[in-house]
Amino acid sequence: MSTDNTSTGAVYSFFEWLKNNNDVTLYHIEASPDNFRRLIGADSTANEFNRIIKLYVSVTKESLHHFIDSGPTKDPNIDKCSGPVYAGYRLAKILWLADNIQKNGLKIPLQLQFFGSNCDGFQCHPGSDKSLAIDLLHPLTKISAFYIHYHHIPNSALPTYIMPSAKKITTPSVFLSLFNIENNHTFYFTNHEIILSDSNVPELVLLPDEPVTNAHENIKIFRESWNYKKNNAFPTRHMTYGDGLVRNHMDIEPDLLKELFAKIYLKDDNTFVFGDITFLLSNGIWITEQ
Repeated sequence: MSTDNTSTGAVYSFFEWLKNNNDVTLYHIEASPDNFRRLIGADSTANEFNRIIKLYVSVTKESLHHFIDSGPTKDPNIDKCSGPVYAGYRLAKILWLADNIQKNGLKIPLQLQFFGSNCDGFQCHPGSDKSLAIDLLHPLTKISAFYIHYHHIPNSALPTYIMPSAKKITTPSVFLSLFNIENNHTFYFTNHEIILSDSNVPELVLLPDEPVTNAHENIKIFRESWNYKKNNAFPTRHMTYGDGLVRNHMDIEPDLLKELFAKIYLKDDNTFVFGDITFLLSNGIWITEQ
């Protein structure tokens, strides 16, 4: 990657901190699609698409046309991260990502997070929409991801079937070599202090020490996963990234959203078309046509 991106300083400072913290390990994973699906849950993609489609089919023509005409940056529904218009944005984004990954490969690794064995277990964030595109549309034979393992969190170690495809990363140069962000001016790294705290349940919780922003959405998810009670708290650090490439393309290419939504539509009450994939409504659940 290009080292002229000033946010790489966040990477170097994180690895400096990592040198003195033996209870945190950073891994790079190159897993097969089957093993990666097993890691994040065999039904995870199907359940998420069912949820998104159910939201999207209730969108009004007016709100969808407003989104298509204005783009994601100017539509207030997108930053709310909920509702039918946001569901449509995610579907369009996933379709764009699948095509882009098919043509160019995965230029930025997914970030794997552990959300607690009583919640969703291992999930991707950032990269959740990429993982959906990869799992449903199969553009890759190997999936690249990185994982920061906080040893204090129970059950958060990578499972044994993933470990042969996982390598410890101990230097910023090796980590940065995983990212191909040339010509992506929307991309940046960030690292910040968080609080690892016993929450009086069999899990631990991560909280930011600063206001949550979209860039720190993954930490917000940690915060909301468990009831927080500040017992035995101690500070640690977290590193993540922000990438607005898809949103930027949607904003600057006037016909892109029209082209994407022409491939995303409700054909009839029981049939939903998503690119080359057809979902059928069966007992109230949207499932892919076999």
